[in-house]
Amino acid sequence: MSGGIDPRRAERLRVLLGLEVHRVTDDLLRRRSLLVAVWGKHRARTPFLDTCHQRYRGLPMVELLALEREELEAVEAFYAELDELRFYLSHTEDMPRALATVLDGSLVRLTMVARAALSVLAANLEAGGVIAPWTMPDLDLAWADRASGVAFGEE
Repeated sequence: MSGGIDPRRAERLRVLLGLEVHRVTDDLLRRRSLLVAVWGKHRARTPFLDTCHQRYRGLPMVELLALEREELEAVEAFYAELDELRFYLSHTEDMPRALATVLDGSLVRLTMVARAALSVLAANLEAGGVIAPWTMPDLDLAWADRASGVAFGEE
């Protein structure tokens, strides 16, 4: 870590970023079927965008100096994937089945980069004697809503 960075501040930043990565990923996975159903019925973007809400992009660069390069790269990979999903959701006119297919692919990628970010953040916390206060997001393909006919990977 760079000289002059308070280790407690770095620890708190790791915890906050980890909690946010976990929250966003977990919320998207748990709400997937509901979000697709709301899109199908109302074409409402707000529930998607609210679920994807993040504070990371508002952090001053000086705060991020507390993180190691590996952490920065892993966290940035997560937020870049999330930004791609937000952009798609902000502009799509896709029908529900097509939206579900795109969303499912994005959720797989998002979960993979979330697990990588959470792993590196947790490793650095544990190196400092702190247990990470999150679990790894579970990519359970059971989120497919078979009752509505919009299932994981269907085209």
